[in-house]
Amino acid sequence: MILYFVCFALTLAIEWGVLLIWVSLRGPSYRTFDLCLLLGGMNCITHPLAWWLLACGNPSFFFAYFGIEIAVVFVEACVLHRLGGLPGRSAFLLSLACNLASLLVGIPLLWFLSFI
Repeated sequence: MILYFVCFALTLAIEWGVLLIWVSLRGPSYRTFDLCLLLGGMNCITHPLAWWLLACGNPSFFFAYFGIEIAVVFVEACVLHRLGGLPGRSAFLLSLACNLASLLVGIPLLWFLSFI
């Protein structure tokens, strides 16, 4: 259970970092605080669901992991578009960047922790 909360906190830190970089590149017209809250709220829903789906014991962890991540990207992009007021393409690219960054940190972390 501690591992989950560490991974959740790391996910939030990484995705908020990506969001802050994205906002700084896009200009100050975006509501940074609102988007940070929205991103955090989305992760409170999608992160536990993704972990629960992976815990169901799919024999092909690799394909299940990437399938779940693809679904999370699309769900979060829809939320960013509808509730965050971002244009569709921007919402998708932001969701993709956030999840790709956390994925690139998460896979090596899970691999490393499997040896401990």
